[in-house]
Amino acid sequence: MPNYWGPFAQLKEQTNAILEVANYNGLMAELNDALFIDRSDIAYYVDLAKEAGGPILELGCGSGRVTLPLLSGGYHVTGVDNSQDMLDILSKRMQHRSREEQSRLTMCREDARNFQLGNAFSLVIFPYCSLLLFTDPADRKSILKSVRRHLTSSGLFAFDAPVQESLNQERIFELDLPIESGKTVVTLGIKTYHEQKVMLENSLFQVAKSTNKRYTILEYKKLALFAEGELEQELQEAGFYVYKRIPTLSDNGKTLRYLYVCGKSDTDTYPLWHPYMPHNQLPNHVLTLVSGQGCRVTDQHGKTYIDASGGLWSVQCGLGNTYIIDAITKQLSTLSYGTLFAGRGNEPALALARKLVELAPYPLEWVYLTGSGSESVELSIKLARQFWHFAGLANKNRIVYLDQSYHGTFFGSMGVSGLYPAKETVGPGLPGLDCINAPNPDNCPPNQDYETYALTCAEQLETVARLKSDQIAAFIIEPVLGSAGVVIPPQAYFDRIAEICQRHNILLIVDEIATGFGRTGAWFCSTHFGIKPDIMLLSKGITSGYLPLGATLFSAEIGNRLLAHGAGIMHGSSHNGNPACCVAALATIDVLTNQQLIKRAREAGHYVRELLEQMKNEQPNVSGIRSLGLMAGVALCQNDHKPATKEQVAVIYELLKRKGVLAYPAVSSVVFFPALTITDDELQTVVQKLGEVLSSVQLVNNGTRMR
Repeated sequence: MPNYWGPFAQLKEQTNAILEVANYNGLMAELNDALFIDRSDIAYYVDLAKEAGGPILELGCGSGRVTLPLLSGGYHVTGVDNSQDMLDILSKRMQHRSREEQSRLTMCREDARNFQLGNAFSLVIFPYCSLLLFTDPADRKSILKSVRRHLTSSGLFAFDAPVQESLNQERIFELDLPIESGKTVVTLGIKTYHEQKVMLENSLFQVAKSTNKRYTILEYKKLALFAEGELEQELQEAGFYVYKRIPTLSDNGKTLRYLYVCGKSDTDTYPLWHPYMPHNQLPNHVLTLVSGQGCRVTDQHGKTYIDASGGLWSVQCGLGNTYIIDAITKQLSTLSYGTLFAGRGNEPALALARKLVELAPYPLEWVYLTGSGSESVELSIKLARQFWHFAGLANKNRIVYLDQSYHGTFFGSMGVSGLYPAKETVGPGLPGLDCINAPNPDNCPPNQDYETYALTCAEQLETVARLKSDQIAAFIIEPVLGSAGVVIPPQAYFDRIAEICQRHNILLIVDEIATGFGRTGAWFCSTHFGIKPDIMLLSKGITSGYLPLGATLFSAEIGNRLLAHGAGIMHGSSHNGNPACCVAALATIDVLTNQQLIKRAREAGHYVRELLEQMKNEQPNVSGIRSLGLMAGVALCQNDHKPATKEQVAVIYELLKRKGVLAYPAVSSVVFFPALTITDDELQTVVQKLGEVLSSVQLVNNGTRMR
């Protein structure tokens, strides 16, 4: 392939006035600065520096186009370049900077393919598409190996690269750009050679200096060209994963260039799959915890966090509670396993069933013990359908659910979860389901008050019941929708739902899996709103998360109908009623009672609400605070007041984690479900760190920009 092609080759043949130099008295450095000065990726590198929060290594630092803004931001930068000319230009520019900035810059002449420095970096950057200048895959492999060796375990590696699909056989641009001492017209040409996996970039600079000198400079570059997925494959083989891709250059709405941001992969094999998370993101996004006490947890690197999410909203009594641990240990040494199959039972299972009936917020006389919240939901669907089957109404089998609900991961509980991702990938779901809108205030029209909007949502249940007369078996609802961002419907909503269910003979299934056992400042959230469930679902806090357990409570009417027909419940698993799990639940109930943790949830809930409201007044990206007891949601919005995207919430979650606070990402919100034992000081720290994170970012145009 030629070095020069088309008009560039013709120009080279026709004139002797062309200077072909890497650097002509610093002129090429000035021209390259001009060529890239309007690109926004400098700001993205500054954002990444804020996110990484540590020393920075810049490969191919050149004349300092990226280096100088980083130094202005207060960062320590090590600049590496293989050209002494470029380092000399950077040194000259540094003479005009403060001594304090000069002290934060280290310059080294090194080859990017095999550099060896004495320290590790939180951020390594390789700007100007420089990685692609190495067209030999072996060279790129050496570079990536050196980068990985110099990167901290949680560090980031960033470089820019053109979008390969946007590269046509031949493309020419013309740009008019100012420079420090005049102006230049740049003709930039790109030509691709896909078989050789190379693209040529020819740049013609016609420079008019203020000194009346004129230069014509032709620059030639050869860049690596990748087939789809090849670049990502090289990164993966080198021990990196792509954390995110940021579009930095576009033309007519099409992205032409991305800034790749990568993290280090764990080189060990990782056979463990995690819920929902694509395995190719593991174990890079896994926070491996090794110990915990109270509301504090420690990871494998010794870093301590405040767990403000209570694990997965489960740890009511805090970690390491010796009363619960001792009760479990004693039971394991007495009867370590028991089943409820084949007419067998055990004392802890019966004692727990009696205790749950005693605590129920509304007369619920029967208990079925399960292994999880998802299983409790699964059973409730079967139970509702069985109830109407034995009433001679086998067609009354449809279940209504909310579009922003989350009830679990089994086939039935998945089906009634509006927020369950990618349901279609597991094939046809459970039949007989109807979805209506959840009363999320984020969706409330601006000209309507929230209660009126919520009642409009409730009327959708009435509409479904009328359209499908005598077919609706049950309506399932969370009294507070946690995964939707701690959405708390108004009292009028629950009153209207109760009227509709009563008029149309619809069973009301209340999912208290996340809201039960003191979380909202009462044993069960239903009591706040006077909700009268026919079936109530429990898990999570029932054992303070120490062992897996769930329960489905149901009314005398449902149980008596089964009794009248001599019917059993068509459900069961090997570990239902496990005695150690049941003892864990009984001990948890003791701790909640004896330590007055439900009262504490009310008091701490009021306190954290005040702190969050104060923070909201200072944060333009917070649209609302929603809380009840010690479950709180901070609703996030973009600068145009639209709800924050999933990706924006994920950034806030990650930044908060870096500051030592574990929250949980929800719909346009971050939510907090800490242990009921959390102290006021810990709550202050959580809100303070959240405020710091929100002050460091802007949520704009569906993206996140560091301030």
